[in-house]
Amino acid sequence: MANVQMRGLQALLRWSWLFLSLYLISGCGGHKPQLNYNMTELVINEGEALEITCISVGDFKFHYPISDYYNKQIVVSDHTISEDEMKQSKTFRRPSTVVGDTGWYGCVDINKKMTDMTHKEYDDPTASWIYIYITSNTSAFVQSVWTSLNGFGCLGYQVIIPCRTTSPNFQVILKKNNKELRLGERITFDSKVGFVLKNSSRMDRGDYTCEVHQDSLSHKMEITFHSFHHCMGKLVIKKDDANPVTAGSTLKIKCAVTIKIENPYKYSWTTPQNSNSRTILVPVQEKINQFTDSITSTFILHNVTYDDEGNYSCQVKSSFGENKSANIYVYVYDPSNPFINLTTNDQNKIHINGSSVAFVAHVIAYPKPILRWIGPNGQQIESSYDYQIYYEESMSILEVHNVRKLDEGIYTLCAKNIIGEKILNFTLKVYA
Repeated sequence: MANVQMRGLQALLRWSWLFLSLYLISGCGGHKPQLNYNMTELVINEGEALEITCISVGDFKFHYPISDYYNKQIVVSDHTISEDEMKQSKTFRRPSTVVGDTGWYGCVDINKKMTDMTHKEYDDPTASWIYIYITSNTSAFVQSVWTSLNGFGCLGYQVIIPCRTTSPNFQVILKKNNKELRLGERITFDSKVGFVLKNSSRMDRGDYTCEVHQDSLSHKMEITFHSFHHCMGKLVIKKDDANPVTAGSTLKIKCAVTIKIENPYKYSWTTPQNSNSRTILVPVQEKINQFTDSITSTFILHNVTYDDEGNYSCQVKSSFGENKSANIYVYVYDPSNPFINLTTNDQNKIHINGSSVAFVAHVIAYPKPILRWIGPNGQQIESSYDYQIYYEESMSILEVHNVRKLDEGIYTLCAKNIIGEKILNFTLKVYA
């Protein structure tokens, strides 16, 4: 009877500890998952067991090293993941570690899309991270030392020579064509990444070796780098809804970019003002092909006010040094005050025969107007081989291709909503 009571007391204390931990996490850190290690790095010996426990009030998953995308001969050990009865705690175990287990470990919000190279932030509110080194008496590098690897880089930014080490204490020598390259402002080394060559150029192409001669170890790894990538595509920002934004409504803006899988990234947003009603969703990562992902970040603002009108900017920064940004100006309209405002910076166009001309009109209106372009002959213009019409957030553009003398005259943009119709005239003069 006493044994049964003791086991019951132990179970009660165990669950009380779990409830207290969850309460502290919820009260102090929101829904950020918590690891049992209160450190950012850990070093253990090959063959030792690794056990990581994560506690969270929300659904989460483990992130851990696996055989990577490019089959770089990284061998990882077997693992198991167990869950407690209340599904608030999970434990990740590797019974016998190998050097290939070296890398990032974390517990991550279930909705966060991750790859091996996704940017890791210790202050990420949706994840907790630790980097674990598995040291060995026989291997200085995480990859198999006999394997020739490929480097990767972005022209004009950075090149990565991916010779990651099994210990943060190894001194690694980098050689190109058997000539040692010195560390400095342009060439740096990070045991979690490898060598980083900044301000890259086509002169950086070639064959490299990483060497360690230390602690009775003498290992060499061959790296080949022959081609640059366009690592980040054009950044595209747009409102998720084409309807005008009014006071009290919800604003949703999406920012998307294509990015190389090897290229860790970080999104950030700049807005007219900070607001407690704003939400930035975890970026959604979708595979385009074996080498490229599409990344979309979504900004949501509830209960919009007139002070929220202004410029919204999203920025993407990669660990290769690339920085790109895109902007959109958001107008906030008064639902009780309909209007139309048409403006342009250039109403009079003079072009030579055979060239192309673009008429650009800025359209600010509420409610959203119906737009149409009228040509010199008084007929409505439709998109065709000779004409292209584009409608953007607060702009309408008419392009006329291969202009001729008979295209001369007045082109008119007509905008119509509940207050009536307004027009904006453009004049085209064509010379032979």
